[in-house]
Amino acid sequence: MKKLIFIILLISNMATAQIFECIDYQKAINQKTRSRTGMQGINYWQNRSEYKIYATIDVDNKMLVGEATITYFNQSPDTLKEITLKLYQNLYKNGAIRNVQIDKRDLHDGVYLKKMAIDKQIYIAENQPLQPAKVMLEGSNLIVNLQENLLPGNTTTIDIVWQLKIPEQSQHRKMGYYKDGAFFIGLWYPQVAVYDDIAGWDNIITYAGIQDFYNDFSNYDVYITAPENYMLWGTGKVMNEEEVYPPEVRQRLQLARTSDEVVTILEGPVSSSGKKSKSKLWHFSASDVTDFAFGMATDHTWEAGSIKATPGSGKRTFLEIVYHPENKGFAGKTELAKKSVKFFSSELPGYPFPFDKATIFNGLPVNTLAVEYPMITNMSFFEDEVFFKSMVAHKLFHNYFPFYMGINEKNCIWMDEGWAFYIADKLIDEPFLPYSISEIYSKFVGRSKDMPLMASSTYVIENNLPTQYFLKPFMAYSMLESLLGKEQFQYILQEYIDRWHGKHPTPYDFFYTIEDCLGQDLSWLWNPLFFEFGYPDLAIEKIEDHQIIIKKVGVIPVPVKLTVLYADGSSQVIEKNIEIWKNNDGQIAVNLLTDKKIDRAILGDKDIPDVNPQNNVYSTDSTLINNVN
Repeated sequence: MKKLIFIILLISNMATAQIFECIDYQKAINQKTRSRTGMQGINYWQNRSEYKIYATIDVDNKMLVGEATITYFNQSPDTLKEITLKLYQNLYKNGAIRNVQIDKRDLHDGVYLKKMAIDKQIYIAENQPLQPAKVMLEGSNLIVNLQENLLPGNTTTIDIVWQLKIPEQSQHRKMGYYKDGAFFIGLWYPQVAVYDDIAGWDNIITYAGIQDFYNDFSNYDVYITAPENYMLWGTGKVMNEEEVYPPEVRQRLQLARTSDEVVTILEGPVSSSGKKSKSKLWHFSASDVTDFAFGMATDHTWEAGSIKATPGSGKRTFLEIVYHPENKGFAGKTELAKKSVKFFSSELPGYPFPFDKATIFNGLPVNTLAVEYPMITNMSFFEDEVFFKSMVAHKLFHNYFPFYMGINEKNCIWMDEGWAFYIADKLIDEPFLPYSISEIYSKFVGRSKDMPLMASSTYVIENNLPTQYFLKPFMAYSMLESLLGKEQFQYILQEYIDRWHGKHPTPYDFFYTIEDCLGQDLSWLWNPLFFEFGYPDLAIEKIEDHQIIIKKVGVIPVPVKLTVLYADGSSQVIEKNIEIWKNNDGQIAVNLLTDKKIDRAILGDKDIPDVNPQNNVYSTDSTLINNVN
């Protein structure tokens, strides 16, 4: 009898659907840093840094000279024998691996390290390693073997002096000189790589230009010297406003920060102070952020406003738009920024905006792209107004994902780009293409270049990027919402943010959080949407005696929407939740409780993805209608 019970339990466990767990995550489970409840394990940890940076911008020669003291906190249980720094501007180094086009006039010899010392022991002087065996440069990864191991709970201090050439011809969205004196400075300082409980040091892949980032939460104290005719906008708070802003600017800022009014802070060239000094020192401070970036310009228009975005809270979020005077389409977009933050805070995800402020800086040329950093985005002007509005909302949402959630964009960029795309679409709700997102998705999914979302984002090739970054996660989240309904969907998203903000969630933490909230095993949904090759395709198999057989030809489950047209001119719409596919053999029967003669049955609509619409229409004479459109 005991043997029989054991066999029954064994068969039951084997029949329970499961998702594939990579070995790295299994290790984290065993070490109790993660758990299958979607909560951090009792031994969860993450490291962090404190940056104190001094930088000088030479606008004439397009050079940046920097000096930093970085305090790195080893909060892991591991003894670290090495440390990795990111030198992202080695993207422009002669001979570097790149997956973006770079103007050859921007190429150089890489980031010049005048000095690098760790705990006062010098490792590099005048760009040469003093002990070559201890210093290894692999593209953008500077790996240093420590002379003294960094023990658990201890800190190390890195002192580094460097200089780099600011690209001016390539018009790259993440860093550069653009037009009429405008600069956007990102990826500009030596940054300590992430060391985490999943993969250890993030130093396997060099930065090649397309991929995004994975950073620890750190504190920044940044001092930037720039010509006095420049205004600067950046991550965090300006700490010395009285020294860098004239009185009229401070007065307008105060109005913008304390009222619902959108205020033009500045138009035209920045006035000279009349002082002998030709430069100004700007002091920025930001806490618990994953990066620091800034924009600077001499004659951009600057408008700003604020909003009480979170219901029941008197806290205001300050929003500002800074744009080239030629790009007048930016004018008034502060109201859209306010509307976006209000929607995020009260509707979806219905969670307070993570930061006190956000800036949209217009550096890039018209109709190019945009790139986000904590609290600031470098954005071009887009001539298509609906697409432009979508981009504003999209980029503002990134302050939640990845900058509040600490997501590894290199590995799972769909965890932030997909959410930004999905939620911005909910807000704007105006199509900027002649097809629905579902219809566009259906043209790409399941083709030869398609990959499961759980494949590392680092290996996504450029012409497949829109599918993997945006379309596939959009449809996955859409299917999840169709399963749960609006209220429960909002609830699980809020719970996920509650659990993992300020930390480093993986896809498994997302999946297990939702399952824990719902008390359900959703592997039947996770597997086809995230882990498996496949595509959505429902078909009308046959109609017989007022019974319609619908077959799931493709792997990916989707909701059922069946429109039945009767011979008397009447019609009936029958809808089935996606959950109908949870426990069946790949087909369902829809029984029509009527004696009316059926003329046609039509499956799906423009918002339900289907790679083969030709099998979605069936007539009563059992003839498949090949051309649905």
